[in-house]
Amino acid sequence: MLHLDGPQRAQARQIHAKAMAAIWAARADGSLTRDQRVAQIKMAVEAGRGEFRNMLSADQRAKLDQIESRRERRLLGP
Repeated sequence: MLHLDGPQRAQARQIHAKAMAAIWAARADGSLTRDQRVAQIKMAVEAGRGEFRNMLSADQRAKLDQIESRRERRLLGP
């Protein structure tokens, strides 16, 4: 666990809401091609991840790196 404090939790919720709004907007935009829609969704996800990482302390970022590394190993195998 990252042990986010109250203000960090609130900021994380805002970051998540902003990313989800961008994702849903891309999904709803009928003028986009499939590739454009996928690109916009990826950009929204990456922007959200970046914002989330930037709000963390150095120790929390290190812990997040450990969590992501374990998840990646579990998904991709040995």
